[in-house]
Amino acid sequence: MMPIKNLLLKTMLLSVGIIGRLLAFYIVFFFLVFGLSLIRNAAQYPVLQRIVEIERMIEGPAVSFLQKHLPTRYGGADYASWIFIGAIVLAWFTVESQRARFHMKSRALQQAWRDEASRRALEQAELAEAVDPVQSAIAGANREKLLELYTQTKRSLESQNRLLSFLAIDVVNSTGMKVGEDPAVAERDFRQYKQMIESVIKEHGSLKAAWTPDGVMICFPDVESAVKAAQSVINKLDHFNKTVKAMAGDFKVRAGINAGRVMFDVTVPMEEMSSREIDIAGHMQKYAGENSIYIDKEAIQAAGREFDFIPANREIDGRQVYEWKPGRAKA
Repeated sequence: MMPIKNLLLKTMLLSVGIIGRLLAFYIVFFFLVFGLSLIRNAAQYPVLQRIVEIERMIEGPAVSFLQKHLPTRYGGADYASWIFIGAIVLAWFTVESQRARFHMKSRALQQAWRDEASRRALEQAELAEAVDPVQSAIAGANREKLLELYTQTKRSLESQNRLLSFLAIDVVNSTGMKVGEDPAVAERDFRQYKQMIESVIKEHGSLKAAWTPDGVMICFPDVESAVKAAQSVINKLDHFNKTVKAMAGDFKVRAGINAGRVMFDVTVPMEEMSSREIDIAGHMQKYAGENSIYIDKEAIQAAGREFDFIPANREIDGRQVYEWKPGRAKA
């Protein structure tokens, strides 16, 4: 029954994940269209006009329903579209929350199944020992080998448990920056930006990194290296924006740092590493301001040096947040 339950949970997890991605895609699509509406004479461009028409086809029935059944006009303006996208965002948060719960249940169920299997194996070995002296000797030898293998495996896993630091960096409004720009110029500028990031993190001893289109998660051996790398990236942006990039908009980033004990294997790619400590680094980045760094209080205090961080007077995932911005005097 246990594997069947786990299969059902995995199926539900996959379904909820697909729904969450569809909702996230529509949220990004909605705000992209909203940004296009601010472009002067956008209707002159067939591609932009087609994007707007597609969004209206999706949004139109929902807006009409809201206008029919709810008061959507306030102060002479109709807010049906914003009520609709607000409901979509709320639904996305709900789906993501449910996905996290399914994920935790699935892992707990797998562990319970492994524990039950181990218990039954030991019971069978003990039963064989009581039934037949010859089989008992064989079972005892096998059990001894299993225990020795278990001990060696546990030691190997514990040796891979390391205290590491994780830095997440993302470009602020990267999609909006590309609107109205020559695609070749935009591609070139973001490639130059990526090369700048890779140069900085290599200089500060990164262990591995994983890129999304315009964001990156980097693993460092200690907090000090992660902080220095993040500060270096932000400090280099002024020169990058003035002398390197060719797009109209300036590159601005958000950075988040967290540290904790994580299973580390040099052969496992960064994108396949899974840990709450890594997730928290991503959440720190998500809520940081433009050209600033968010970090867990305990992580920056453990660095043992003064990096000009000050309390941000907020919590993320139950962690007290400290913030750094360039050019700010020490608190």
